[in-house]
Amino acid sequence: MCLRSSMSVAAMAFAMVLVGASVASAITITFDGAPTGTFTSYTEGGYKFDWIGYGDYQAIVDVGGGNLALVDDDPENGSGSGVRVRRVDGEDFMLEGIEAANVGGTAVGWNVCLKAWRDGSEITQELFQPTSATFVDLGPTFYGTVIDELRINIVSLDYSGGLGYTVDNIQLAAVPEPLTLAGLVLGVGCLGGYLRRRRA
Repeated sequence: MCLRSSMSVAAMAFAMVLVGASVASAITITFDGAPTGTFTSYTEGGYKFDWIGYGDYQAIVDVGGGNLALVDDDPENGSGSGVRVRRVDGEDFMLEGIEAANVGGTAVGWNVCLKAWRDGSEITQELFQPTSATFVDLGPTFYGTVIDELRINIVSLDYSGGLGYTVDNIQLAAVPEPLTLAGLVLGVGCLGGYLRRRRA
Protein backbone atom coordinates (compact mmCIF):
# COMPACT_ATOMS: atom_id res chain seq x y z
CA MET A 1 0.00 0.00 0.00
CA CYS A 2 1.39 3.38 -0.98
CA LEU A 3 1.63 5.94 1.83
CA ARG A 4 0.09 9.34 1.22
CA SER A 5 1.99 11.69 3.49
CA SER A 6 4.36 14.21 1.97
CA MET A 7 7.20 12.80 4.03
CA SER A 8 6.55 9.30 2.72
CA VAL A 9 6.46 10.55 -0.87
CA ALA A 10 9.72 12.45 -0.36
CA ALA A 11 11.34 9.38 1.17
CA MET A 12 10.07 7.23 -1.68
CA ALA A 13 11.38 9.65 -4.29
CA PHE A 14 14.78 9.69 -2.58
CA ALA A 15 14.86 5.89 -2.53
CA MET A 16 13.99 5.82 -6.23
CA VAL A 17 16.90 8.15 -6.98
CA LEU A 18 19.24 5.84 -5.10
CA VAL A 19 17.91 2.74 -6.84
CA GLY A 20 18.02 4.48 -10.22
CA ALA A 21 21.63 5.46 -9.61
CA SER A 22 22.54 1.86 -8.85
CA VAL A 23 20.69 0.60 -11.93
CA ALA A 24 22.48 3.06 -14.18
CA SER A 25 25.89 2.71 -12.49
CA ALA A 26 28.75 2.23 -14.91
CA ILE A 27 32.47 2.64 -14.54
CA THR A 28 35.16 3.56 -17.02
CA ILE A 29 38.44 1.67 -16.98
CA THR A 30 41.14 4.26 -17.76
CA PHE A 31 44.27 2.42 -16.53
CA ASP A 32 45.40 5.77 -15.07
CA GLY A 33 47.41 5.20 -11.93
CA ALA A 34 48.16 1.58 -12.87
CA PRO A 35 51.71 0.23 -12.87
CA THR A 36 53.15 0.47 -16.38
CA GLY A 37 54.63 -2.48 -18.24
CA THR A 38 53.48 -5.99 -19.07
CA PHE A 39 51.13 -7.85 -16.75
CA THR A 40 49.35 -11.17 -16.41
CA SER A 41 46.60 -9.87 -14.12
CA TYR A 42 45.27 -6.40 -13.33
CA THR A 43 42.20 -5.23 -11.39
CA GLU A 44 40.40 -1.88 -11.62
CA GLY A 45 36.92 -0.78 -10.60
CA GLY A 46 35.76 -4.28 -9.66
CA TYR A 47 36.86 -5.82 -12.99
CA LYS A 48 39.80 -8.17 -13.50
CA PHE A 49 41.96 -8.31 -16.63
CA ASP A 50 43.78 -11.63 -17.12
CA TRP A 51 46.26 -12.67 -19.81
CA ILE A 52 44.70 -15.30 -22.10
CA GLY A 53 47.96 -16.80 -23.28
CA TYR A 54 48.65 -15.52 -26.79
CA GLY A 55 52.19 -15.07 -28.08
CA ASP A 56 52.64 -11.54 -26.71
CA TYR A 57 51.67 -10.01 -23.40
CA GLN A 58 49.46 -6.99 -23.00
CA ALA A 59 51.03 -3.93 -21.44
CA ILE A 60 49.93 -0.67 -19.90
CA VAL A 61 51.95 2.22 -21.30
CA ASP A 62 51.95 6.02 -21.38
CA VAL A 63 50.69 6.91 -24.87
CA GLY A 64 51.35 10.61 -24.35
CA GLY A 65 50.60 13.30 -21.82
CA GLY A 66 50.39 10.84 -18.95
CA ASN A 67 47.49 8.97 -20.55
CA LEU A 68 47.85 5.25 -19.85
CA ALA A 69 46.35 2.69 -22.23
CA LEU A 70 46.40 -1.01 -23.08
CA VAL A 71 48.71 -2.19 -25.90
CA ASP A 72 50.31 -5.25 -27.46
CA ASP A 73 53.76 -5.37 -25.80
CA ASP A 74 55.50 -6.38 -29.04
CA PRO A 75 53.91 -4.68 -32.06
CA GLU A 76 56.62 -5.94 -34.42
CA ASN A 77 55.18 -9.43 -34.75
CA GLY A 78 51.78 -10.84 -35.56
CA SER A 79 51.27 -12.93 -32.43
CA GLY A 80 49.28 -10.29 -30.60
CA SER A 81 48.12 -10.09 -27.01
CA GLY A 82 44.89 -11.27 -25.46
CA VAL A 83 43.17 -10.24 -22.26
CA ARG A 84 40.02 -11.60 -20.59
CA VAL A 85 37.85 -9.11 -18.68
CA ARG A 86 35.49 -10.36 -15.96
CA ARG A 87 33.84 -8.94 -12.88
CA VAL A 88 35.66 -9.79 -9.68
CA ASP A 89 32.40 -11.08 -8.17
CA GLY A 90 31.70 -13.23 -11.25
CA GLU A 91 28.41 -11.51 -12.05
CA ASP A 92 27.16 -10.44 -15.50
CA PHE A 93 27.89 -7.04 -17.01
CA MET A 94 27.53 -5.05 -20.23
CA LEU A 95 30.03 -3.25 -22.43
CA GLU A 96 28.87 0.33 -23.00
CA GLY A 97 31.93 1.93 -24.56
CA ILE A 98 35.48 1.18 -25.67
CA GLU A 99 37.96 3.42 -27.47
CA ALA A 100 41.00 2.63 -29.59
CA ALA A 101 43.67 4.49 -31.53
CA ASN A 102 46.70 3.89 -33.71
CA VAL A 103 49.35 5.62 -31.62
CA GLY A 104 52.87 6.61 -32.43
CA GLY A 105 53.32 4.75 -35.67
CA THR A 106 51.60 3.13 -38.59
CA ALA A 107 50.16 -0.28 -37.85
CA VAL A 108 50.17 -1.99 -41.24
CA GLY A 109 48.22 -5.08 -40.35
CA TRP A 110 46.02 -7.07 -38.03
CA ASN A 111 43.40 -5.60 -35.75
CA VAL A 112 41.69 -5.08 -32.42
CA CYS A 113 39.29 -7.98 -31.90
CA LEU A 114 36.48 -7.81 -29.35
CA LYS A 115 34.77 -11.04 -28.27
CA ALA A 116 31.63 -11.24 -26.14
CA TRP A 117 31.24 -14.40 -24.04
CA ARG A 118 28.53 -15.78 -21.75
CA ASP A 119 28.22 -19.10 -19.92
CA GLY A 120 31.41 -20.45 -21.46
CA SER A 121 30.46 -19.76 -25.08
CA GLU A 122 31.40 -17.01 -27.49
CA ILE A 123 28.37 -14.93 -28.49
CA THR A 124 30.04 -12.81 -31.15
CA GLN A 125 33.30 -11.24 -32.22
CA GLU A 126 34.08 -8.08 -34.17
CA LEU A 127 37.29 -6.80 -35.77
CA PHE A 128 38.49 -3.20 -35.96
CA GLN A 129 41.47 -1.46 -37.57
CA PRO A 130 41.73 1.99 -35.99
CA THR A 131 43.40 4.61 -38.19
CA SER A 132 43.12 7.70 -35.99
CA ALA A 133 45.96 8.76 -33.70
CA THR A 134 43.33 10.00 -31.23
CA PHE A 135 41.04 7.67 -29.32
CA VAL A 136 37.62 7.07 -30.87
CA ASP A 137 34.80 4.76 -29.82
CA LEU A 138 34.84 1.46 -31.71
CA GLY A 139 31.06 1.04 -31.49
CA PRO A 140 30.67 -2.75 -31.54
CA THR A 141 27.13 -3.96 -32.19
CA PHE A 142 26.93 -5.86 -28.89
CA TYR A 143 26.82 -2.76 -26.67
CA GLY A 144 24.20 -3.41 -23.98
CA THR A 145 24.34 -7.20 -24.41
CA VAL A 146 24.53 -9.12 -21.12
CA ILE A 147 27.85 -10.98 -20.94
CA ASP A 148 30.07 -12.45 -18.27
CA GLU A 149 33.36 -12.15 -20.14
CA LEU A 150 34.88 -9.71 -22.63
CA ARG A 151 37.99 -10.67 -24.56
CA ILE A 152 40.18 -7.98 -26.06
CA ASN A 153 42.80 -9.15 -28.55
CA ILE A 154 45.24 -6.49 -29.73
CA VAL A 155 47.30 -7.65 -32.69
CA SER A 156 49.54 -4.92 -34.09
CA LEU A 157 52.07 -5.25 -36.90
CA ASP A 158 54.07 -2.05 -36.79
CA TYR A 159 57.70 -1.81 -37.94
CA SER A 160 57.92 1.98 -37.52
CA GLY A 161 58.80 1.87 -33.84
CA GLY A 162 55.34 3.02 -32.77
CA LEU A 163 52.95 1.45 -30.30
CA GLY A 164 50.42 0.40 -32.93
CA TYR A 165 46.87 -0.26 -31.78
CA THR A 166 45.96 0.91 -28.27
CA VAL A 167 42.77 0.54 -26.23
CA ASP A 168 41.46 2.83 -23.49
CA ASN A 169 38.33 4.13 -21.71
CA ILE A 170 36.46 0.84 -21.42
CA GLN A 171 32.96 1.54 -20.08
CA LEU A 172 31.41 -1.38 -18.22
CA ALA A 173 28.07 -1.57 -16.41
CA ALA A 174 26.76 -4.09 -13.91
CA VAL A 175 23.49 -5.80 -14.80
CA PRO A 176 20.76 -4.78 -12.32
CA GLU A 177 19.26 -7.61 -10.30
CA PRO A 178 15.55 -8.35 -10.96
CA LEU A 179 14.58 -7.30 -7.41
CA THR A 180 16.29 -3.94 -7.91
CA LEU A 181 14.36 -3.33 -11.11
CA ALA A 182 11.13 -4.46 -9.48
CA GLY A 183 11.70 -2.03 -6.62
CA LEU A 184 12.24 0.83 -9.05
CA VAL A 185 9.06 -0.01 -10.99
CA LEU A 186 7.07 -0.30 -7.75
CA GLY A 187 8.38 3.02 -6.49
CA VAL A 188 7.51 4.81 -9.74
CA GLY A 189 4.04 3.26 -9.72
CA CYS A 190 3.35 4.29 -6.13
CA LEU A 191 4.54 7.84 -6.71
CA GLY A 192 2.48 8.14 -9.89
CA GLY A 193 -0.63 6.80 -8.16
CA TYR A 194 -0.23 9.21 -5.26
CA LEU A 195 0.18 12.22 -7.58
CA ARG A 196 -2.90 11.22 -9.60
CA ARG A 197 -5.03 10.92 -6.46
CA ARG A 198 -3.76 14.23 -5.20
CA ARG A 199 -4.75 16.02 -8.41
CA ALA A 200 -8.22 14.47 -8.41
